[in-house]
Amino acid sequence: GTLSRGPCVCASAGDGSFQDISLNEKMLTIGSGYSCSGPDRVWLDFRQLFQVCWAPGHTVLVADAGNKRIQHRSANTGDLVKMMGEGELEEPRGVCMLSCGSKLIVADGEQHDSACLKVFHLSNGSLHSVLPLAKGLLKRPIGLAVSPDGTMLAVANNLADNVLILNVSDLANPTVVQVGQHGGGEGELDRPYDVAFTPDSQQVAVADGNNQRIQ
Repeated sequence: GTLSRGPCVCASAGDGSFQDISLNEKMLTIGSGYSCSGPDRVWLDFRQLFQVCWAPGHTVLVADAGNKRIQHRSANTGDLVKMMGEGELEEPRGVCMLSCGSKLIVADGEQHDSACLKVFHLSNGSLHSVLPLAKGLLKRPIGLAVSPDGTMLAVANNLADNVLILNVSDLANPTVVQVGQHGGGEGELDRPYDVAFTPDSQQVAVADGNNQRIQ
């Protein structure tokens, strides 16, 4: 997301629900995970949530990885607007809106041949395109963030221990810059989990998972 004041949403991967939290301390919990524990567990609304983001009309998009889909939900009531990506997604771990407001981008797959960034139409949930990136560049992409000026996309490239910065002004020909490498020193990453742009679009904050810090 973007580092700014305002309402926020947070995912809870453990119980399969997420919360819409605003600065006036009102909270709405949306969805439930499973009906019981153990081998008889039945999943209800969500399974393995990874990222939640805002969408137009005070709605949210949910990367419902375990169910291999994106859910579009009302942030006011929690009601389902529509499902997206069913039959087209392998394991979506990241989702964010593009600046045009009519398309969303999804980080899908684990690594090598399967990992990719897919663009969907928000209006009907249909697949628009797959970003043409070099084979092997993505290795379990997780968190996504679009810069406030709409020109750049940051990707937490989890298994590669780096962050990718893509110029998405032209989705058919995005340029890519890799930031970071494996390690625990300054500027080094160990399983980056999420990313966020500062309001001026000039810097990126990275949740550096195994190093237990924000860079």
